[in-house]
Amino acid sequence: LSVNDTIVAMRTHFEGTWFDPSGETRPDVGAGPGRSPYRWRPLVWQNKETGQHYINERTVATQQTAWSFVATSRSWMPPPARALQWWAPDDSSTAVRTPVYGGATKVPASFADPVGQEPASGVPGSVKADAYKMSLESAFWVWNLVANMAYGERYNEIYPAILAEIESVHTRLFRQVQGMDKEIQEQYEKDPKSAVRTLTDFVVSTGESLTAYWLSFWMRLFARFRDGFTIGPPKQRQCQAGEKKECTSRVLPDVQENGYDTEWYGRIISDGDNQEHYGVPAGASLGEGDLFKLQVIEKKKH
Repeated sequence: LSVNDTIVAMRTHFEGTWFDPSGETRPDVGAGPGRSPYRWRPLVWQNKETGQHYINERTVATQQTAWSFVATSRSWMPPPARALQWWAPDDSSTAVRTPVYGGATKVPASFADPVGQEPASGVPGSVKADAYKMSLESAFWVWNLVANMAYGERYNEIYPAILAEIESVHTRLFRQVQGMDKEIQEQYEKDPKSAVRTLTDFVVSTGESLTAYWLSFWMRLFARFRDGFTIGPPKQRQCQAGEKKECTSRVLPDVQENGYDTEWYGRIISDGDNQEHYGVPAGASLGEGDLFKLQVIEKKKH
């Protein structure tokens, strides 16, 4: 298995198997209209009327992950660089990973903890944040922001966008690590202490840059998927001073109304008295103005 093979395996929600909770291989209302593989805790729940217990699968990738890593041991590398972790906070399916050499003497401030898991194990100079107090400079919180975009009824639209960004970043980082490995090997032969400083600087700068980049990605993601719309770049350019033709005075993004798929609309109609409740009267026009009139008429009836 390659490093990337292992990273991919750690993203699984058992897609395509009997355990797949996304509703793709078998109907599952719990997946919602976006075919989400996520289920909120507790995993074990009970029907209070019958007493029957049920359990949701605990998939490999899950929302309550604190951190995960893929560790590699490279016997051919100098001692400070033999161990290399691809480390990430939060959900392993939505997490982009940063490389951390085992011999690094510092960690990025955005990844560090001011308190630490054990007494007096905090990292001086780290971002002041914790599991309750949020900071946009904290990797933990930035990774959570991206992950939470994928949770819910737009999973099938948003997760592919996140995954594409992860793979793009990882391709770049794999290439950078290859170059750094070569530099460390050459430098270690001449000056081992200098090699340790070099790999430490690489770990710190890469991690800090990645936190800033992942925050900017979350902003782009939020701008693209908001209020139930899918929003793209404008189709017309913005007018410059004095212009009035084939342009718009303000930026007007391309806004798509995606709604739900046919299967989910079918579920809505078949639920309870929704066929009658939401059905448009036979012969009625479906223009926006006419729909507004229908709403007014219905209100007057009641």
